[in-house]
Amino acid sequence: ELTDSTAYDKLIQLNAFNLTIPGVPVLYYGDEIGDPGANDPDCRRFMRFGEQLVPAEERVLNTVAQLGQLRKNNLALIYGNFIELHLERDSWAYARNYFNEVAIVVFNRQTTPKTIEIELPTILQNKQYAANFGNNFTVNANKLSITVAGNGFEVLTLKK
Repeated sequence: ELTDSTAYDKLIQLNAFNLTIPGVPVLYYGDEIGDPGANDPDCRRFMRFGEQLVPAEERVLNTVAQLGQLRKNNLALIYGNFIELHLERDSWAYARNYFNEVAIVVFNRQTTPKTIEIELPTILQNKQYAANFGNNFTVNANKLSITVAGNGFEVLTLKK
């Protein structure tokens, strides 16, 4: 029985990074659920689906699926420029923009929620954003204030 989901939280962050940075994302067999494995012959266990997954694995799978759809439907996440917005020991934020498409990605490596203040460059100002993963945020003038869950992330995109 799983009593600590920290490893799954960190895997979700890794997948968020993988699916939002420039380049083609690579997911190895089982990464989408957090399937454990090691060197041969343990590296390719039988794939499990549906009711065979524990809740933490379902959460990873659902988040990866949501990230994949977000990437598929947002050209900034496929072709966009990379703009680093914020960097501290336990938090990082960057934006991707491509013509009229924008995504702002924010990570919190702390185990507790963290409010992050980010000065937005001109290209990201005067826009209406939506949170895709449920974290609270406000934008006032050129400042983004976002509270990200512990070991969490957020992807803000333009409201449609």
